[in-house]
Amino acid sequence: MSKKYYIVYRVFSRKERPWFSDTSRIYGWTNNKQVLKAFMQQRDSKKYVSYEMDKEEIGEIFSSTHLPIESMIDMTSSLKSSSTGETIAFFSTANEFTEAQKRIHRIFIDLSSLSNIESKKKDTEYFVKMFLGLKEKYIEALHYIGYRPKEIDILFDSVEDQMSKVEVIHRLDTAYESFGPREWDYVHGDMQLGYSVLEDVSEKIIYSLESFVKALREDL
Repeated sequence: MSKKYYIVYRVFSRKERPWFSDTSRIYGWTNNKQVLKAFMQQRDSKKYVSYEMDKEEIGEIFSSTHLPIESMIDMTSSLKSSSTGETIAFFSTANEFTEAQKRIHRIFIDLSSLSNIESKKKDTEYFVKMFLGLKEKYIEALHYIGYRPKEIDILFDSVEDQMSKVEVIHRLDTAYESFGPREWDYVHGDMQLGYSVLEDVSEKIIYSLESFVKALREDL
């Protein structure tokens, strides 16, 4: 009996892609029906549809019988909720998970800007002076958790932190190059998820279930 594979498509509404004629694209694949079921339970049923195929059918449709490991659907991580403390198994692909990580870092960089502080009476310069007035131990604590306003870095011509923030996105891009050749059977648990390339503590502690929901809200 031929082994079955499940090809999952991301289906777009006209509102989501008003300028595109294509209403769907391949999201990923799995050869495990339970994984497929768990994945679909975490996603909007209007946005995803799956088709069962065997190896021969896949070869006929895609002109290849090899499926990329980076688009294999698996339990990519166990994410902890920052509000409840509950740990949730998150099903995704390496491609999507990496993109979510990069989006989270970009969001965190933007949120660290002093210009985001809402105040009708104070401008950014006021908050720069306030930040510089903090005791050193508090500045170090904020630096440790990743709160490094770009206004402060620019003021002191300290581009090192800004470069490291951009560099982490590049490191995440290349984190999965060690996958090697594309295989049909992927060993569960082999996925590094990019954590191994994150060097700074602050790069690792910003992840939570809520962070991933925010980063992937349009595709859940």
